[in-house]
Amino acid sequence: AGPFGPLGEFEIVAIRTPHIGGVVRYYRWDGASKLDLVARTTDCSFEAEFCTTAYTSHAIGSRNLDQAVVGDFNGDGIPELVVQNQDRTKIAGLQRCGNDDVVEVWSEVIPSPVLSNFGVICSAEAGVMDVVVT
Repeated sequence: AGPFGPLGEFEIVAIRTPHIGGVVRYYRWDGASKLDLVARTTDCSFEAEFCTTAYTSHAIGSRNLDQAVVGDFNGDGIPELVVQNQDRTKIAGLQRCGNDDVVEVWSEVIPSPVLSNFGVICSAEAGVMDVVVT
């Protein structure tokens, strides 16, 4: 959860079906009784012709369920959700953009799947954040 909305609105993020569809979904509390779905990535299990990338927060059967972090890793002042793509060949930073868009704003190919939870380090001198994985 964090200020993911286009105007910094507080939203909750979840990856639905992280092992088969990998849909990143953003929800916002309606202020009364429910969470509204406000944005999502394409559902690769049902909308394959429109799918660009499916994402995951952990490998199937893994005890490491925190393979996602949130922060401003590209320095633009907007938080990104950092996760692996579903085949675990890259990590990517996702941002909310516009009313219902989710955009992959950066990615990094990784030489092997991540086996640990993600960590974050901050450099106070440089004013940047980095993702740490093993």
